[in-house]
This record gives sequence, C-alpha cells and structure tokens, in this order.
Amino acid sequence: MENMRMLLKTQFMLSMIFVFFIFGVAEAVILRLVVFESFTQLEQNEAVRDIERVDHSINREVHHLGLLCHDWASWDEMYDFVSNGNKEFVHSNLLLNSFKANNCNLIYVIDRSMNLIWGNIYDLEKGETLKLEKFSPQNSFSGDDPFKFNFSSRSTESLHRRGIIQTEKGPMLIVSRPVKKSTDLGTPNGVLVMGRFLGRKTINDLVDQTKVNFDVIYPINKDSYPNMRTLYVTADNQTNKYYMQNEKGKIRVIKEFMGIGNIPVFQIEIILPRSITEKGLQTINFTAGYVIASTLTILFVFGFILRKNVFSPLDRMSRHMQKIENEGDFSLRLKIRRKDEIGILGSVFDKMIDKIETQTIEILKANRKLEGLSSTDELTKISNRRIFNQHFSSEWTRMKRENKPISLIMCDIDFFKQYNDLYGHQAGDECLIKVADIMKGNVSRAGDLVARYGGEEFAIVLSDTSAGGAAQVVRKIISELQKQQIPHDESKAIGFVSMSFGIASVVPSGGFALEEIVKMADKALYNAKANGRNRYEIFNTKNEEAH
Repeated sequence: MENMRMLLKTQFMLSMIFVFFIFGVAEAVILRLVVFESFTQLEQNEAVRDIERVDHSINREVHHLGLLCHDWASWDEMYDFVSNGNKEFVHSNLLLNSFKANNCNLIYVIDRSMNLIWGNIYDLEKGETLKLEKFSPQNSFSGDDPFKFNFSSRSTESLHRRGIIQTEKGPMLIVSRPVKKSTDLGTPNGVLVMGRFLGRKTINDLVDQTKVNFDVIYPINKDSYPNMRTLYVTADNQTNKYYMQNEKGKIRVIKEFMGIGNIPVFQIEIILPRSITEKGLQTINFTAGYVIASTLTILFVFGFILRKNVFSPLDRMSRHMQKIENEGDFSLRLKIRRKDEIGILGSVFDKMIDKIETQTIEILKANRKLEGLSSTDELTKISNRRIFNQHFSSEWTRMKRENKPISLIMCDIDFFKQYNDLYGHQAGDECLIKVADIMKGNVSRAGDLVARYGGEEFAIVLSDTSAGGAAQVVRKIISELQKQQIPHDESKAIGFVSMSFGIASVVPSGGFALEEIVKMADKALYNAKANGRNRYEIFNTKNEEAH
C-alpha cells in the first residue's frame, strides 16, 4: 500500500511536472512571440514618429523662409527696384548685414525677361561671397531647371517654388515668390528667390526643437541599404519608405528627404537606444524564470497550494496580457495585492505597463501638438489658412442646405510694412498677436471662425449672419482696437494701429460659387483701403457701402 501511495505520488508529481513543462513552454512562446513583438512594434513606431517629426520640422523651416520671401516680394520698394534697378536700394537692403539679419544665404532678383537684376550668395559665418554652379550665369533659370519661371501664365502660382535643392556646398532651402505691389494687385514684374543652407547650426536648432537627436547625411550614401530592412508606412494617403537596421542595443532609421522635383537630396538618420525591447526582454526572462522557480518550489510542497496559489494567478496574468494585446488598453492593471513571488511578478508587470502607458500618452500628446501646429498659426495661435479653407467650405455647404446667409470679412492692418520698419519685426509680431486676440474675443459663436489669412491679413467667417450682423462685429473690433491705442507714428490713417475691413454676405445657392464671395470681400477691402483705411465697406452688386 505504501508502494502504491508512493507510486501515485510519483505519478502525480510527474504529471504535474509534465503539465507545468507544457504550460511553461506555452507561456514562453506567448511572451516571446506576442508580448515581445508588441514591444518591438512600439519601438519601431516610435522611431518612425521621431523621424517624421524631423521631416515636418525641416518643411516648417522651408515654410518660414517662404513667409520671409513673401514679405520681401510684396514690398513696394522691391517692386520699384525690379522696375528701375535703383542702386540705392542695394546699398540700403541687400548688403551682408541684411543676409545675416534674415539668416539668408542667397537672394536673387529676376525680371520678367528672366534676366538677373541682382543676386548674391554669402557664407554667413565667414562673411564671404560664394559661387554655386547651379546659380552661375550659365546655368541659372534655364533649360529644365525647376526655377525657370513662366510669366505668360495668368496665375502667379507658376512663380511660386519651395523645397530643397542639392548644391556643392550642401542642401539648400530655396523658395521663390512673384514680386508685386504690397496691395497684391496688378501683374508681377519679376521673381524674388531666397535660399538658406541646411547647415550644422540649423540642424542643431532643429534637434533642440524636436527633441530628436538626428543627423543629415549629404550626399546620399546608399551603400548601407542592402544591409537594412525596408519599411513602408502609409499615412494621409502617402506611402513613405524607411530603412531600418537593428544594431547592438540600438535601432538605426534612415529616410530620404525629397526635394524640388521629387528628387532625394539628403538622408535623415536617427539612432535610438532599444530601451523598450531590452526592458521587455528582461521582464520576459525574469517572468519566465521566476514563475518556473516559484512554481517548482510550491509543486514539491503541496499540489493543492500549487494549483490555487500559482497556476491560477499565472492564468490570470496570461489572460490579462492577452487582453492588453488584443484590446490595446494599457490602463488595465493586474492589481495583485500579495507579498509573495506572484505579487512581485504582478507588480513588476504593472510597472512595465505603467511605463508603456506613460510613453504612449507622451506620444499621443506629441502627435496632438503636431496636429495643433498644422492647424494653428504658430504666431497668433488662431486658425491658419488651411483650417480657414476647410471651415469656410463646410459652413458654406451647411448654410446652402439651410438656406441661410453667410458672411465673410477680409481685413488687414493698415500700413503694417511701415510699422515693421519703424518698430521692428518683434514689435510687429506682438501687434499681430494683439490684433488676433481682439478679433478672437469678439467672435465666439460655435460656427464662426477667425483665421490668419497670410502676413497681416485676417479672415472672419460668420455663419447665419447677414451683412448688417457682420458690420456690427466689425464695429466692435474697431472700437476695441481703438481702445488699445497701439502707437503707429507712420500710419497715414490715425496715430495708432488701425485696420481696414471688407464685408461680403450672401445666401449660398447653386448658381453662386464659394470663390466669388472671397473675391467680393477682397474687393470691398480694396475699396476700404482706397477710401482712406481705418474703415469697412460692404460689397453688393450695385455699390459698396462705406463706413
């Protein structure tokens, strides 16, 4: 009988050991193939998001250079310089100090006959002029060059260029804008081209902005591509290609930056520590080893206690991990309130999930911040031109469906160029912020929108609002602006900052295009300026009402 009891005990122990062995193998597979792969995917996604932040930051630099070029190209003195070649303009505005002040390496002024009126390229650090083969007299703006401009087109969009090109001195941010009067009316008499090298200082500044330690490889080196894994990620209907390589303790990611003409001009490279997968692997190894050691100890002590205190908690943990994997809900916690090994294991796992949840939240915050930057004007913190277009189109459709009026107000700051020249660009920025705050404070309904349209120009969309209602809003804004009494000694209207407004109001219909109301508001704004500024005018088909 004793032998029988010993045999049963042995069979029980062997059976438990076998079951535990199978369970341990299954758990190891789950941890390795499911949990560990999740860490790898998180790490990979983080690397892609980092390199995309870098890509967006470089494009923002191109956008900022475009704003600077637009300000210069819409300058009346620049227009006159293209027309008469006044040398005094060169001595006053196109010396090395102007290049340094605007962080600009290249300025070219071209007339309608594609003749170079004036041009120079500087090394800002050495203060020396540079020669670039692409901008030599033999090569500039000729042949199939993307900067061969078409002045015969009725649209000035053919004179707009932006992007990055290759030069023998490194990649250069390059933009162009048509030279027009500050009123933005009439035919352009030339093109202004500006360029800025993507040098080490700019790269270091972008590293500080994005908090991503990246580098730019130029010229492009494709020798390492065969040893790297190619990853395709689709976002916003655009598929991007990345090259990845897992090195010892690090992950290396490369993306080619596409310049003008969709030509790769350099590589963006980031190297990140594989901290997520390393800690995940440590946790997995610790979990597997600790479960085996703890369970074997309890197994030899008492089978019932083993089943109740080890296998059941492990099963719960397995289901918990599967639920996190399947649902992607990192807020779930085991919350095992025990002081034994299983409790420690659950606590470690919860801490690991805590860290993953924190990192996920930080990534989501960063994404929301990037979304905010893409929809909000960076200076004034109001909606930008892109959001204006979307909102205006949406409200137009809604008012058309409801057969209600919609009003559009186009406005800008009077004599703002002179304000900038007198008080400086910093004061100009502060003035734009104050004006935006005033307008935003007087436009608060859900369907209404205040947006920066470009430069010192703003747009206001008022849904379910007649021309009279729009005029009432304008009067409030004018009144509030006059109370502020922002000094402007160069204003020809009053001694303070003032604004001119153009109002257009229609009930959308099938025979009326959305673009027409924009032209109507622009026309009313033009009339307000022509009639002395610091006023508003309402457009109608017979005449314009002035105030």
